[in-house]
Amino acid sequence: MTGKGRVFNIIKHILIGLALFVAAQVLFVLVMIACARVPQDGIAENMLKSADYLNEKDVFFDMIEGITPTKIDRYADSITLNIAWNLGGDDALESVMRDDYYTCEYINENVNFRASVTGEENELYHYSQYLRYWHGSAGIARLLHLFMTVKQIYILNAVIILLLIGVLTFLFIRNRAYDIAAGFWIGLIAASSWFVPLSLEYTWVYIVMLAVTLAVYLISLKGNYTVCAYLIFAGAMICNFLDFLTAETLTLTLPLLVIMRVYLNNDKAIITGQGFVKNLFNRDNMRVVVCALCWVAGYALTWVSKWIISAAVLHENVMPYVTEHISERLGGEVPGDSISSFGLLFGAIRRNVFSLFPIGYGAPGAVTAVVILVGMAYVAFVYRKKGPDIRQITLYAVIGLVPYIRYLVLHNHSYIHRFFTCRAQMVTVMATVLIICELTGLGKDGIQSRKRKTK
Repeated sequence: MTGKGRVFNIIKHILIGLALFVAAQVLFVLVMIACARVPQDGIAENMLKSADYLNEKDVFFDMIEGITPTKIDRYADSITLNIAWNLGGDDALESVMRDDYYTCEYINENVNFRASVTGEENELYHYSQYLRYWHGSAGIARLLHLFMTVKQIYILNAVIILLLIGVLTFLFIRNRAYDIAAGFWIGLIAASSWFVPLSLEYTWVYIVMLAVTLAVYLISLKGNYTVCAYLIFAGAMICNFLDFLTAETLTLTLPLLVIMRVYLNNDKAIITGQGFVKNLFNRDNMRVVVCALCWVAGYALTWVSKWIISAAVLHENVMPYVTEHISERLGGEVPGDSISSFGLLFGAIRRNVFSLFPIGYGAPGAVTAVVILVGMAYVAFVYRKKGPDIRQITLYAVIGLVPYIRYLVLHNHSYIHRFFTCRAQMVTVMATVLIICELTGLGKDGIQSRKRKTK
């Protein structure tokens, strides 16, 4: 392709991306308005049942006492359902831009949600806006409450996640991608994924992550990496629409790791140390960069679009409120904890690492984690093969390090909310497994070839 042809091709893809972005934002607004139009009488009974169910537990509680990665967050769920209940009214568009919820700062959010549903009036209660997020999850929760309670939504989400995991596992094994199948399951275990369906807040990013990964895996098997970039772009926008800022990078890193596994497995060129620098920035390797930029653009622009649309609809400047919370997440103080800036940065990473399974499950878990790490190092050293593909190892390592970049950038948020931000490291674990497989030759057909050599 000539220079002019490349420029034209880039411009074409940018224009397609802009059209997709605009269409997505319009769709998000229409979906939220449609959900806000759901009649209050149709959801009142199930909303009250949901409020009673959430009030059976504290806003935060450990499934296993004292074990951080087992913590369930019903605080965010109550706010989400509180917003869902208060959508609509005389101006549906304004309600979905403001995202009001009925609250009192002296009372926990489970109780506040029930007070909102029952119409309890108290001079301490007031409506507070939460416009910095799209809160697409609140719209969906309102719609689903026509048919079910929040407990039933938890079950529905669990079924969806299990089905997606099952289909992905089947496809990996059918295509003899044993290395990524193993990494996928070890990553799910390390992230304590069995607790995800117990909180709406944890669920949305998993559903988007798994759905996008399934789509890009099927497309990448056909070699259409351009479509994969569009899918990651779309996944980023949907993640921003639904998610509450939990482990959002998973919607980039897991699909990207799968794409790279397919591409690098099909690419017969082996890049050893000698040719690594020369081939590092070739066109094919830049697919990682392109997909990452698509995700960042989709996620960031969708967030900005919510602020711009809110300002236009509400006729007010929302930026002081937005920037205040951005500053808080980037470098705010930890409530009740005096800690230096360096301590906050280091602590954000340390606390998330020590929330993985099994290291986060007390002393026995920590000992088990050490044994596993030593075993992995032993296998990588003793069974290493000659001339591993340095390009593969590097790309997997770069993708695996993305969660820690996130922890450093949003160190306040990552420090405080480690009980769900830790799940972003699922991809780090997967990348580590893939690196060991490349170092040892295990993976696709690796076991069979090793057996033949042994004989």
